[in-house]
Amino acid sequence: MGHTYGDAWIDLLYDYDTEVRETSPSEEIMKLHGIRPKKYLVYPGTEKVVLEDFVIGKPLINYEPKTIIKAGLFDSKYPIYDKKELEKCNAGDIYTVTLIQRILHINKELDQKRIHRIDAANQLTFEPGELEQKLATAKKDFLTTLNHYGLNAQEEKIYCRLVGFNPHF
Repeated sequence: MGHTYGDAWIDLLYDYDTEVRETSPSEEIMKLHGIRPKKYLVYPGTEKVVLEDFVIGKPLINYEPKTIIKAGLFDSKYPIYDKKELEKCNAGDIYTVTLIQRILHINKELDQKRIHRIDAANQLTFEPGELEQKLATAKKDFLTTLNHYGLNAQEEKIYCRLVGFNPHF
């Protein structure tokens, strides 16, 4: 048996429509420095770059393209995940992103509760209502942060993702 432990965490997610913009370097700059136009995202109706003014550190919020989950192929038990590629979008297009904040991490929780890790059998048990309270508090904090930056987020549109990771697979 090795000493590599599986890992898991819970993320809070919020889908948000952004607008695609593209830099427009001059012909001279493109020739001289080899710089090409680059696409980036702004909040619709503004020039504010997405997440540019979010505080780095705690709580850390990232984003990724909105993932569309399609049914798997007829002979596959796995779903197909499809992400719209930013580079294939035109300036002015709406591009939906998922804002992400990690709220619960099993390794940190195990350490805080002084629970020893066992290869491939890490378990974390919560007291009645404890997990629900953690999720409710984290959702309110996430909502407050999003709204602080002017996103006008709605609590009922916040959802969760449970991620499991085992380096043995």
